[in-house]
Amino acid sequence: QNLPAPHVTVAELVAFGRAPYLSLLGKLRPEDRERVDWALESVGMENFANAFTDTLSGGQRKKAFLAMTLAQDTPAVVLDEPAAGLDPRGRDVIFEGIRSYQRTTGSTVLIVSHSMEDMARFCDDVVVMSNAHVIMHGSCNEVFSKVEKLSGIGLDIPQITQLMQTLKKRGLKVPEDVYTVEDAVRLLRSLYEKG
Repeated sequence: QNLPAPHVTVAELVAFGRAPYLSLLGKLRPEDRERVDWALESVGMENFANAFTDTLSGGQRKKAFLAMTLAQDTPAVVLDEPAAGLDPRGRDVIFEGIRSYQRTTGSTVLIVSHSMEDMARFCDDVVVMSNAHVIMHGSCNEVFSKVEKLSGIGLDIPQITQLMQTLKKRGLKVPEDVYTVEDAVRLLRSLYEKG
């Protein structure tokens, strides 16, 4: 992630992604400025708009470049490990921003990731690849229910799903197809309230 010249602000970097020529001339249209502000807010960088890019931490740089990508108008975006190296709160901000982007623009968002937890929480459709071949494709339920096949290619199911399977083996009547912490909390709270 090489940054441009050190005297570029985060807002200028994001604006360059939106309208390269206009941003270089300092003549952004109002709709471009609005989209830049929205992209910065989507990744939690609105308070860093005027910060110079060379003063950013690694995680902030990742967010700035993601904002630069989200500021664009494209029918599809491919993101490779967009939240790698971020703390849990940072990961949530990034993925919530990506989800907001997808819903706002209708663009297709392809996320490459090894984090099954993130994919279970934020993706509608999952494609599992191994050695450049598609091994599985489907909804989270369809893909993560194939535990042995996933394990065979070195991937795990989400940790919360592993926990639910352990609880079921210990006699608790819970479904195994729970893939997010939020779903598990709702389910376990419901079971607790029923006694």
